[in-house]
Amino acid sequence: MSRKFPVTLIALLVYLVLAILVTYPLILNLSTALVGYVHGDAYEMTHHIWWIKYALQTGQNPFFAANLAYPDGINGVTLWSHPLQFFPAWLLAFVLPLPVAANVTILLTVALNGTSMFWLVKYLTAKQKTLTTENTERETQTPPRPLERGLGGEVISAFIAGLIFMLYPTMQGHLGAGHAGLMVQWGVPILIYALYRLRDGWRYVSLAAVAIELSVSGHILQLIYVVLPLMGVYALWLLLRREFASLLRLIAAGVIGGAFALIFALPSATAAVGTAAYEETGDTVRYSADLLALVTPSFNHPLFGRLPYTHTVLGINLDEGALYLGVIAGLLALVALIRVPKARVWGWIGLLAWILSLGVLLKIFDQPFSLSADAYRSYIPMPFALVADLPIFNLARTPGRFGFLLAAAVAILAGYGVTVLWGWLRRPAFRVVVALIVGAVIVFEYQTFFPLPTTTAAVPVGVAALADRADVRAIFSAPWNNLVAAKTDLYWQTAHQHALIAGQVTRQTPVNPAKLNLLETFDPALLQDAGADVVLVHRDFDDGSLEAAARAQLGAPFYEDERVALFNTPDADHPETLTFTLPPEGEISNTADIYLHAPERGCPGCTFHEVDWIVLTATLTGEARTVTLLLDDVPVHRWQVDGAAPIRVPLPVFGYSTVRFALDPACPINTDPALECHTVALSDPAVEFVDAPPILEIPSDHRFDRGVALSNWHVPATITSGEPLPVWLEWTLTQARGENDIRYVHVLDANGTLVGQQDNTLGVQLARSAWAEEVTINFATPLPEGEYHVFVGWYTYPEIAPFCVLNEAGVCAGNEVEIGTFQVGG
Repeated sequence: MSRKFPVTLIALLVYLVLAILVTYPLILNLSTALVGYVHGDAYEMTHHIWWIKYALQTGQNPFFAANLAYPDGINGVTLWSHPLQFFPAWLLAFVLPLPVAANVTILLTVALNGTSMFWLVKYLTAKQKTLTTENTERETQTPPRPLERGLGGEVISAFIAGLIFMLYPTMQGHLGAGHAGLMVQWGVPILIYALYRLRDGWRYVSLAAVAIELSVSGHILQLIYVVLPLMGVYALWLLLRREFASLLRLIAAGVIGGAFALIFALPSATAAVGTAAYEETGDTVRYSADLLALVTPSFNHPLFGRLPYTHTVLGINLDEGALYLGVIAGLLALVALIRVPKARVWGWIGLLAWILSLGVLLKIFDQPFSLSADAYRSYIPMPFALVADLPIFNLARTPGRFGFLLAAAVAILAGYGVTVLWGWLRRPAFRVVVALIVGAVIVFEYQTFFPLPTTTAAVPVGVAALADRADVRAIFSAPWNNLVAAKTDLYWQTAHQHALIAGQVTRQTPVNPAKLNLLETFDPALLQDAGADVVLVHRDFDDGSLEAAARAQLGAPFYEDERVALFNTPDADHPETLTFTLPPEGEISNTADIYLHAPERGCPGCTFHEVDWIVLTATLTGEARTVTLLLDDVPVHRWQVDGAAPIRVPLPVFGYSTVRFALDPACPINTDPALECHTVALSDPAVEFVDAPPILEIPSDHRFDRGVALSNWHVPATITSGEPLPVWLEWTLTQARGENDIRYVHVLDANGTLVGQQDNTLGVQLARSAWAEEVTINFATPLPEGEYHVFVGWYTYPEIAPFCVLNEAGVCAGNEVEIGTFQVGG
């Protein structure tokens, strides 16, 4: 019988049936719904499945999303880094409807997770040799018991273990979130098997290396959540046992497997460095597990959800915080820890995973636990805080995902526990009945959702009909900064197949927020320049203001239903001009942004560059606070605010730019009403546009040594005698500058005589920053009519040692730069 129907294949089929039952009513809606809540990743994942298939069909690079972030496209290296996140779904999409391909892949993944753990635990419980045996022992078969042939004890143990692993609440939480890649856990039991077999010789090193890559192929961060802790504990165990040969094989497997995984991970890691979509993640505390999560079932459970404390502990964090151990699985694990010494290592692994899942701060009842003494409040840091900010680890924003390793540990322990229970039960029929009851109770206990949340796969008729239009370059959707709307846009693209102005491969769009915010004013000139021939307004995420603004600028929609309004972009009745949005007056507790667009003039073949300037004015009012001004995330000015401080600063602008007032330090999230953060009031913000003449080309972009470069400057063409001279400068500082570094601006007449100057320090400036300033030269006496020359330079004080001006070869070519001339009229 086993030759015709291998027991592992039978287990796969059983797990597949259970996956269908647990995910009810998905099986009834395979073509009309997608797995998970609407706020999850189902739309995004399904889009990527479509894109890989579409790119292969049309001869495009599947790892570069050319039809997102129009016209630039987006580097889709994460599609390369997570091959099993979208396979075999994209292959099935060639022959099945897209939603069916995505849903069938999810069901197969759930069943494969259980089958893989079944295979592992069947091996573990059928062999005498385990982690606690001496390295010299030979592998021997467990003595046969009743029912060992066919439905044997190790089969039932393995089946229960697979059931726990595939349905563990951590798994189901990510199922509800539509995290298709994180659901791919079937490589982990293969890795565990390979680690066990490494003690048998070098022939298993290659298997372990391949298993490392399999374990991270669904999501590369599984390296942090599962692979590194697992291999670290195993290495420590081998070291303590002085099994240096096995340790050497483990190191070899790690090096080979790491190199193999690096082929897929390196492009993604390179793209992640300095990229907001990856680094600006935050919410590490929110996405960590609660201390009580281990004993808290889902608040969506058909029975346990009635318990009030489930909401108190889990909040709304089923996606990342579900860790419920379960009564049956917990008892079986406890039996294994007491009666099976060789299983105790999995108790330690489970404990480690649980502690790491608690994140950087201890949470109780979904809030960071704090201690107060003498009006001071402090929080309790957890071990994960030691590594949370290290490179690579800082990408792991969701410590609750260590629950995947906890699931494996609990499943293996429970499998060992069933073997003990099996020994207590002598009657075969009784064993079968108990096994069925145990399995059914586990399924019931672990049920995280019922019914499974799903998201509609339907696309509005008008959106799908856009596929027939050849006059559409790209579509702009509003609101652009609503994550659910953005993911909906991705999914709808699978129907209309036109490029999107925004769009993302992961987490958030890389498109300049200034561009997207200004396009949301629906100025036809900006929309036409951006290539947005169609504007889509999501009514589900609009309070009515966006659609009203779109109607005022674009006219009536050509299609509308309860979900969406579609507009054609008309021809602009005015040329592009400086466009900007100002922040509202009020308190700055973190940041306040100004978005600008200056038309790019373009000058092919020119030997000079053109730049426009704005003059930013406002009043800042505060008490002993620092406000930093950033231009496209680069600090360009800074004020110490103590009272009311009028500000005026010139800034060079071209294309889309974001000017940000940033309180330094920002006000933290404060849950204690006794504590107050001093904010800064912003009033009368205004922007004045100045059409500046072109800047003549100068030999070197890095004009001065010591990391100082003059990036942009402006000298007025004329002034009236008796007026001061305003000179606008923007410096780029690749090295830090101090109080004794002096910047000077000198004005010379036609004879070379110094007639005006300002020599000032810029104060302490950080490396890789900038400084924008208006230097006002006041003259002792009114200047006579004529032409005057303006020079800038740097020197150190008190040595008066000048900075060198560098030529294109990097050689010192002087001590100052002439930046322009001006005429003095009568």
